[in-house]
Parts: sequence; C-alpha cells; structure tokens
Amino acid sequence: MLLGIGGCAGLLLTGYGIRDSITEIADEQYTRIQVYDEMVNFSEALTFDELEAFKDNFDDCLVTFMPILQFSADPVDRGSIRSVNMIVLESDRNWTDLIKLHDKKTGEQLSFPGKGEVILTHNAAKVYDVAVGDTITFRDSDFNEYTLKVSGICDNYFNSYAYISTDPYAPGALTSPYKSAFVNIKEGADLHEAA
Repeated sequence: MLLGIGGCAGLLLTGYGIRDSITEIADEQYTRIQVYDEMVNFSEALTFDELEAFKDNFDDCLVTFMPILQFSADPVDRGSIRSVNMIVLESDRNWTDLIKLHDKKTGEQLSFPGKGEVILTHNAAKVYDVAVGDTITFRDSDFNEYTLKVSGICDNYFNSYAYISTDPYAPGALTSPYKSAFVNIKEGADLHEAA
C-alpha cells in the first residue's frame, strides 16, 4: 500500500514539474519572441491594394500591421528532410513590434534580413548543420530552389522557422500574393467586433 501511495505521489510531482516546464517555454515563446497579438489569415490571396484597404478599414483597431507569406520548404542536400516554415516579411518597418529575433549566443536583437539573407531558428540551424555566414538552399512545393546566406540564428522554442525579407531572391516574393498578416491590436479595441 505504501508503495502505491509513494508511486502516485511521484507521478503527481512529475506531472506538475512537466506542466511548469511547458508553461515557462510557452511564456518565453509568446512574450519574448512572437509578440504579435494575432495572425490574420485571409480566405484568398490579397493584392497590395486590397491589403491597404483592409488596413484602412481596421485602422481604428490596429497598432501594427505586416503582411506576410508563409509556406513550407525543404533544405537541399543537407542530409535532412525536415521542413522549415518560411516566413517572408513584407518590410523592416515596425517588424520588431511583431517578432523579436534574438541572437542565440548574445541575446541581442538581430537585424532585419537583407537581400538574399535568411535568419534561421536555432533548431533549424542545428538540424541543417549551418552557421552564420553559411549558404543554404531551400526547395518549395513547386520545386523552386532558393539559395540564401544565413545572416543570423535566433532563439525559438516551437517549430523551425526561416525568416526572410521580400526581395527578388526571397521565395514567393514575386509570384505569391500575401495571404496572412501579423497584427497588434490597440489597447481596448475588439478586432472581432469591428469585423
């Protein structure tokens, strides 16, 4: 009987420890890295004019608005078939109000990725065995290949991401319209009520 009670108590303590660990990781991810309030997904791709109209329509609710492209890509010739979530950021305007990409080693905020550059999350860099200054090639679902220079490696706790800017070398920048946006909502505003 004592063995059963001791075993149950041990399981309870283990469960509470796991819960606390997961809660702390989630807090870090969503208070220190991905600090946007909402990710808006549109039912269909929007043109630049339609995005501006959306932004103007919700101007009284939004503090920060950034259109993004998001899709999956695989590394080429890296010995891994683990996909990465590609996030194409529309511009460097107010991007740190939405995402804070901290250097894995120093903790300092990384610079916005330049033309032909990529910021990889720590997990992706480790799996693909790349470091800052290395070049990596990704292939999207349409078999388009994109060769990018690693400009930074950032902290991240969930998933593997590759952050790039919109430019001619960025995946989808010229061929894929925006279907999502990161937004921050004004204090006290209700985006759902405004919709």
